[in-house]
Amino acid sequence: MLFKEINFNDPLIKNALQLDIKRHQSTWSHYYDSYNYAVSIIFDMGLKESYAFNPRAYGLLFLIRHSFELSLKYNLEINNLPIPQSHVFDALLKELEEKNLISIRLREILNQINYHNDDKCDGTCYRYYINKNTGKSFFNTEQIKLITLIKDFNNFSSSKFSKNDLCAPFDYNDKSINWALTLHMGECRGLGTLKTQYDSTIEFLIDGIIHKSYDINRLYLPLFFLIRHSLELALKHNLYEAEKNSSTVFLKKKLNQIHSLSQLYNLFGGEKGYLSKLKIEELPIETKQEYDFYKDEYEKLNNQIHFLDKNSQFFRYPDPLGKGSSSNPLRLNDKNELYNVLKLYYLTDPFITFTNAVLIDAGLLDFDLSI
Repeated sequence: MLFKEINFNDPLIKNALQLDIKRHQSTWSHYYDSYNYAVSIIFDMGLKESYAFNPRAYGLLFLIRHSFELSLKYNLEINNLPIPQSHVFDALLKELEEKNLISIRLREILNQINYHNDDKCDGTCYRYYINKNTGKSFFNTEQIKLITLIKDFNNFSSSKFSKNDLCAPFDYNDKSINWALTLHMGECRGLGTLKTQYDSTIEFLIDGIIHKSYDINRLYLPLFFLIRHSLELALKHNLYEAEKNSSTVFLKKKLNQIHSLSQLYNLFGGEKGYLSKLKIEELPIETKQEYDFYKDEYEKLNNQIHFLDKNSQFFRYPDPLGKGSSSNPLRLNDKNELYNVLKLYYLTDPFITFTNAVLIDAGLLDFDLSI
């Protein structure tokens, strides 16, 4: 859930959140720069604060890993090599290694971000809580120490491999920084907590844009994705919660195979959703009015994200379908596109976070969230 308040009516804030849509480029270099820039900002801000990284562990780890993936695809492109439609480092490194463009050392460095050094890791463990192959959480009491990864990647140099540092250099031997960059993955328990970690990452970046004048035109892509993924996590959390605890809600589809916000919302609040099967008209008048208002506004948000990112991947890649950059349907038509999405995102967070609890309290859902 979101914790900070933003006055979206403040002209200064609205201006800070406006995009120069002409700067968008459907290129691997543009996407890599955007995600790498987001990572560097989090480190820049976080190293000046206390306890900045643990509450954002999953969001930060996703951004780092995705930045690495984009860097590999960018290097494949500039060397006129085929770019596999894969998220797995092993598949992306193969051509670069065969052409002697990188050493085995880079593989070793990048694999530090892969959970358990699994060469087939595709970053899913940083976006979801349950491993669909095991039915259990990806992480339990594990700790991920980032300082070695940062040091090794920043210090890696090759005339044949183009990259940006993860952050500005700092004292890699500082024990307090070492501890701050030790992420305790067990602190995240369930999709609700995972969503909050993504929300906290978003708020950190927004704070940097508003108060520290970081370049929004280099941040909108990761911000759009983080928002989109937060909405996906929220919908899945509500659906899992309803199916697990209610005697009346049965989902026929496996949610771990669905990433479309449109499909997920249809199961939640759409015509086939479980909310449509409840006697919403029995809510107290004021609660019913609020419910209707927030539901309408949330549907606007859901539809806007779907409009911008119909493929559910275009916030992450310039060319996920492998058809050339011109196939990118990311439709940034308005300088206020991100501002409008953020405004709806903050407005409707209570609806997507607390709807089940409100309906339980009203006696319209028959399960106990405390179980």
